[in-house]
Amino acid sequence: MRFKITLIPDSTKENLLPINYQYPLASWVYKTIANGDRSYAEWLHANGFADGSKRFKFFCFSNLTTPRARVNGDRLILSAEPVTFLLSFLPERSTEEFVKGVFAQQRATIGDSISRASFNVASIEMVPEPAYPETMEFESLSPVVVSAKRPDGTKEYLSPTDARYAKAIIDNLVRKHQVYYGNDPARLPNEQFELIDEPKLKGVLMQKKDLVRPVKVIGYRFRFRITASPEIMRLGYVGGFGEENSMGFGCVGGRT
Repeated sequence: MRFKITLIPDSTKENLLPINYQYPLASWVYKTIANGDRSYAEWLHANGFADGSKRFKFFCFSNLTTPRARVNGDRLILSAEPVTFLLSFLPERSTEEFVKGVFAQQRATIGDSISRASFNVASIEMVPEPAYPETMEFESLSPVVVSAKRPDGTKEYLSPTDARYAKAIIDNLVRKHQVYYGNDPARLPNEQFELIDEPKLKGVLMQKKDLVRPVKVIGYRFRFRITASPEIMRLGYVGGFGEENSMGFGCVGGRT
């Protein structure tokens, strides 16, 4: 289930967002859910759906759409125009009534120790879900993160042009399906991932509260075509493609 959330900047304040706003935005989403249903938020934060050492939260959100915003160093200077983003949940507990009830008429303060932006939630609209044919085109609305482990155990972020990328992104969706539904998804013999345009690298610094130094996460923005079963396709669209979905990565929009 997907929603478009519209935020109105507080006109009484100077609104400066950090360029790397993904973690503060994710924190606000968690906090808002906690205010509506603390047990659900605590379960999402601490557990989600477990697959060994991995935890899947099964929600994702897009980058903010910020009309007429200006970049100044590592800050984003917002205009007075509304800011929007998409928030997408796979768990059935996240119903339309629940999400609208939790986010309606809320205030949002998003930022870091240097600057913050304040907003009022103006509206929450449910976005109709598309049909899922076996081949679809998507464009990333936030960077898509895919990684592989090196022999020494460190993480290597993969480019969509890497020969390992197509298998890795589909395998990730298959694992998520197994964890969420408890069974294997239907598979097609002709599964395929195909780039449509040149991928653009997006490095995002994630300053989490429990870390002394920020961690750089590397993802890519691009358009792509994928052939897979409708079950796999829906999981990618609703829950996110790739990794770190609940931190603001891997949200996509369908292309006609």
